[in-house]
Amino acid sequence: MNKNSSQSIENLDGLPPFLSAYREILDVSLREAVSEKLSYTATPIEYHMGWSNSSGNPIKSTKGKRLRPALMLFACLSLGGKIESVLPPAVAIELVHNFSLIHDDIEDRDIQRHNRPTVWSIWGEPKAIHLGSILYDLAFLQMKKARGIPPERLIYASSRLSESSFEMMKGQYLDISFEGRAKASTKEYIEMIAFKTASLIACALDIGVFIGTGNCKLAASLALIGRQIGQLFQIRDDILGIWGDVQSTGKPVGADIRRKKKSFPIVYAMEVANKSSAVNLNYIFSKPLLDDRDVEKVLDTLDNTNAKSQSEATTQQIASRILKQVERAKLPSNFRIEIKELVDFLVTRAR
Repeated sequence: MNKNSSQSIENLDGLPPFLSAYREILDVSLREAVSEKLSYTATPIEYHMGWSNSSGNPIKSTKGKRLRPALMLFACLSLGGKIESVLPPAVAIELVHNFSLIHDDIEDRDIQRHNRPTVWSIWGEPKAIHLGSILYDLAFLQMKKARGIPPERLIYASSRLSESSFEMMKGQYLDISFEGRAKASTKEYIEMIAFKTASLIACALDIGVFIGTGNCKLAASLALIGRQIGQLFQIRDDILGIWGDVQSTGKPVGADIRRKKKSFPIVYAMEVANKSSAVNLNYIFSKPLLDDRDVEKVLDTLDNTNAKSQSEATTQQIASRILKQVERAKLPSNFRIEIKELVDFLVTRAR
């Protein structure tokens, strides 16, 4: 795709240009999928997808990175696949992702996403549960739209998406379980996000490579890389959720602390803090609501345990592993260069 045209899109969705270039075709295809089957739920679905306000009036779509479907398209097309074969599965994986966001917001009691009220906070829990569920069902209806793809590759894609969705839900359950525990290790946390966040990112590369090449071994190796990209993405997200710039993230400093989210920096601090600090952290996170002083105390403990620098070091370690694996894989040079660009972006992204 034309690099110059994609550069202007980068500012909208916060992805490197080689992935931003797919944003337009993905949004058009997502709109078609929704309008074809879900006209009766058009307003809340279009609102959630970032296409309209809560009254159903169109707005400029800037919501969401579309990372997963863009990775799938990139992987397939870079390795010789055709757009008509991979676009429906790419739409499907984005629909599954958005199903998870709607349900996660209910489970986490979040009333804001991307600086806007969440679906359940506007339309209520029953409708939001339904909306998430129908997005999940709609995802698998997209698969039959794939054209020019051998049946075994389509079966593989459907199976991998289903398996990855199951892993993602397992990760969400583990994440919820962490909230009720006094302590979890960083090892457990990284294993949890390998399911919750990374499963669909791994799936995107897996399906894209297999549809494009039919090579199971190559697809499996890229899925492993995708799993680590997902872990890197989440830990960087955790850093931004506490120390991110408010102008870039739309969140105040310590936003995830106020939500009592046991993200990687918090888990690390609880793991290495002295006994009195660990007890104090657990006491604060057990409170129904946190005030500004609580947030300040947690930030102090994070500072005293070097949680930010350790979190950043962990992202660098994961990035280094990814790049070594990419170099070992039998991939075209442009593929390796652009994965490196993605990894560099994920390590340093500000939103």
